[in-house]
Amino acid sequence: MYNEMANANYDLHMLESVGNGPEKCVDISLAVDMLHYATVPNAYDVAILLSGDKDFIPALVRTRQKGRKVGIVAMKTGCNRALYESPHIKDFDVVWIDDFLDRLLVPLPPDQVDSRVETVHDRGLLSAFTITKVIYDFISKSPFDKVSSRDVGRYLKGVEIKDGTNLLDDVKLGQGGLRRFLQEKMPSVFAVIDRTAEEKYGRNQNDKSYWISVKGTATNAILSEAKTSSFTDEEKQFLTEYQAKLTDGGALKETAYYYTIESTTETFIVPKAQRCEELLLDPTFFSTQPTEVVPEIEYSTLTVAKLKELCRERGLQVSGSKAVLVERIKNDDTVKKSIENRNNGDNVNVVDPISKYLEDLVIYYIKECGDQVTSRDLGRFLAT
Repeated sequence: MYNEMANANYDLHMLESVGNGPEKCVDISLAVDMLHYATVPNAYDVAILLSGDKDFIPALVRTRQKGRKVGIVAMKTGCNRALYESPHIKDFDVVWIDDFLDRLLVPLPPDQVDSRVETVHDRGLLSAFTITKVIYDFISKSPFDKVSSRDVGRYLKGVEIKDGTNLLDDVKLGQGGLRRFLQEKMPSVFAVIDRTAEEKYGRNQNDKSYWISVKGTATNAILSEAKTSSFTDEEKQFLTEYQAKLTDGGALKETAYYYTIESTTETFIVPKAQRCEELLLDPTFFSTQPTEVVPEIEYSTLTVAKLKELCRERGLQVSGSKAVLVERIKNDDTVKKSIENRNNGDNVNVVDPISKYLEDLVIYYIKECGDQVTSRDLGRFLAT
């Protein structure tokens, strides 16, 4: 691949790093090159950053100050919110790689799939048993029966292996990512649970976090994995130090489960919010008349070609994976239903109480903040 890029006149910089964590070295090199060539006349017009790391924000800002334009390309699940919400760090909307996976991914021949997957798991420093034990201990110490994947990721990132390498990096490198490891490598230990529609409501659309819980068969599965695992001297030392810290440290701080607590606790800023919530949950608020139930189309059962055809008929974009197409069509259905409800005379009275409540809530917050707030602060307040 690198030879092909060189033949296409790409300027390649190969980095050699000791250990298993060259990420920071790569980040600094990218930022330095971006700023250096921004000062070289006619070196480039637009800098395109393929990353979702917010550490690049200072470099992006300085690059724009040098008169260059900046664009960002990233995965939705790996892009920090600051990169796509902050207007002063880029000149274009973020390009999501997820929307073009059907064009970028080339299926491997069946005889090559297994061999490729097997070699991936040989690159990490720690065995599947050690990774499983750390995750199992973290979830077991939680006061909840399930934990947010974001909390697990944060915890693994704080577990240092050696030379600045953390356990989350090792899982990504050696196991293909956290979710893949849980579902494919340890399905008898952990259960991966996607958020329900109610739990997703009001959350950032790019938040792809999920729940992780421990199965009843976990203990036997972990013991079985331990018997079949071989440990290097480095891994034995890590386990010894980890167990000592676990014994001395006692219970984990509550902040370790921040996102789990945030997702499971209902918090309202003003008493009106609670009354509005109760009002919206009251089925008599909307209508006391029986309504005809129209069966919904299961878009997930349709082929990608059929989904793209539906998108064209509705004037929607046709790019993206199957999941993206399904979500796009469902969102279009929701908008159309909302318009129908507004045009229906019987339901006009439904809109007014909610609109009045939102208006009162905005006025309340602006007055509490001294009659002047930023749109971002107001958005965060309403999101809560």
